[in-house]
Amino acid sequence: MELAIRCPPALIVHKERPLANGQGRASVENEDTATALVRFANGVQGSLSTSRSAWGRKNRLAWEVHGTKGMICFDQERMNELQIYRNSGHKSEQGFTTILTGPDHPPYNAFCPAPGHQLGFNDLKIIEATELLTAIRDARPAAPDFDQAFEFEKVIHAIATSARTEERVHLANL
Repeated sequence: MELAIRCPPALIVHKERPLANGQGRASVENEDTATALVRFANGVQGSLSTSRSAWGRKNRLAWEVHGTKGMICFDQERMNELQIYRNSGHKSEQGFTTILTGPDHPPYNAFCPAPGHQLGFNDLKIIEATELLTAIRDARPAAPDFDQAFEFEKVIHAIATSARTEERVHLANL
């Protein structure tokens, strides 16, 4: 995978935070916000952004994929919904469609006995563990495997390097 990354310096917004036990405060050593601009070898561009200081967010993990025919969105804070936008038809009728996960969407069907029931974060962990154990049982590769995880780690280090040097980093050079 060829990937170029450009990051502005990450920021520590809050220099100290309360200790979890409520007994004082401690210095913060990791960034509160970070953003990366990415460009893939095929020309596709994107941005990755994280913030621990965004008011109102609990544990948001969200992504959007934009294409020529529309887009798709997922937000972990609304994990039972998938937003789809199709760039077709009369403009007055265009808009997002919300797909609610349920019994028609394996493997969620094991946890959602009827439409409109909610899937929880712990249910996702069970699905992930089941996928891993099934791969081991069936002697087939699990995903992500160690090679793929190493590629993820390279991206993380490229982002950190770009933020530190304030220069574009090419993944192939790591």
